[in-house]
Amino acid sequence: MRAHAIPILGILAGVVLAILFCLESAPNPALSRGALVDRVLQIVERSHVREVDGDLLLHDGLDRMLRSLDRNSRYLSPQQVAAFEQDTEGYIVGIGVVVGPAGSEEAGAEADGVPRITLVVDGGPAARAGLRSGERILQAGGTSLRGKRVEDATRLIKGPEGTSVELQIETPAGETRTVVVLRQRVSIPSLGEVVLHRTAGGEPVGVVRLIQFQPHSTEDVQGAVQGLLEAGARSIILDLRGNGGGLLDEAVGVASLFLEESRLIVRTVGRAPAPAGGRNPGVTEEEFRSFGRTSFPSVPLAILIDGNSASASEIVAAALRDHERAPLIGEESFGKWTVQDVISIGRGARDGIVKITTQSFHPPTGDRIHRDEDGLHGLIPDVPVVVDPELRQLHYQWWDRRQLDRINTPLAVHEEPPPSAKPTPGQASPPDPILARAVDSCRDRGTSPHSSPLRKRPRKGVLPEEGASGDRPRHREHLR
Repeated sequence: MRAHAIPILGILAGVVLAILFCLESAPNPALSRGALVDRVLQIVERSHVREVDGDLLLHDGLDRMLRSLDRNSRYLSPQQVAAFEQDTEGYIVGIGVVVGPAGSEEAGAEADGVPRITLVVDGGPAARAGLRSGERILQAGGTSLRGKRVEDATRLIKGPEGTSVELQIETPAGETRTVVVLRQRVSIPSLGEVVLHRTAGGEPVGVVRLIQFQPHSTEDVQGAVQGLLEAGARSIILDLRGNGGGLLDEAVGVASLFLEESRLIVRTVGRAPAPAGGRNPGVTEEEFRSFGRTSFPSVPLAILIDGNSASASEIVAAALRDHERAPLIGEESFGKWTVQDVISIGRGARDGIVKITTQSFHPPTGDRIHRDEDGLHGLIPDVPVVVDPELRQLHYQWWDRRQLDRINTPLAVHEEPPPSAKPTPGQASPPDPILARAVDSCRDRGTSPHSSPLRKRPRKGVLPEEGASGDRPRHREHLR
């Protein structure tokens, strides 16, 4: 990881930081803070009634200290950095296969509970090693996978980047072979699906579901929208439900696709370094405006949000609504109005990283944001549609599965019947009242994204400096 800050969207367990921050004077005034922490850890490791892992205690304490600043600041230990990088950059380290739960009909496993490969990622390590969909994995690293839970099976397949795993494979014809696969990075597309709905008595509507704002998300959305328009779509729905955010630059890029050039997308406010010789730091502000990727400035547009749409999702949704480019349909968003910088502590990530809130962000006008005595919360949709929490979880599971099914062709346009707001006999997907409402709105709206009375003009306000993480639980099958 780069050593400089990358924009993205307490007390220590035991006694360590209590001594650091609660004592008015240290026993030895000349003792540095680092030396003090080291001495206390030595005492704890040597003298506590139970054996203590000092490194684990320190990492946990640093994280608790940063969490006390706000809900988004974190310390990530060296062991946590890899997972954080993979989530932010949009990749996993593995062999590039999708394996469903052993013993499930969906996974194609037999009664003996041996997991079967349901998909091989094009160009990934497994594909280069000759693995194919439909084959079963009998062993991984010399250990039988027969009857194991999928979590346990995939744990044996996973491993550090650059290492190899020996797999015993069984073909559909019953033949077995041994394959050695190198574990490497496998990219995960930021798009979940690209769908064209041809409606009865109305214009075709295109849907682009964006999972996360990661590298190349702007290009992905641009390609998906262009493909939908070429397939006949007359309006576009950008689905940001469950999208917990990501990279600030990509949020600006996605919003720029739908705005005329030089429109304000977001303004960030942070603390400037104190001037030389001074004690009080100043305030720094920066504006992010739409730039040369303005590809669809007049395409009718609607945006879907829910309680797990956060950070970069809220930047895009608020900017496009404030500029009257798109109504928001669905449920109130999470309400995360801050930007975090990721800063390496030492060389690379060997000493962990700090993810710390450095800026607040402010939409162009800040229309329709929930406010109360505690401050600002989420974006209030122009068309509210309430969804049962259990149905929402079904949506997340369904979307994760769809994303993996289409991982090799993320920009391909799939034609499907219009979504239903209620359960329909024979329908594989769960009912989706938010999407159904949006499709109806776009179908009947004509050529203008705001020809129907969807918007209201509420009061404006100032955004707080702190927010919370919009991460939602993941329910995807196991891509390894």
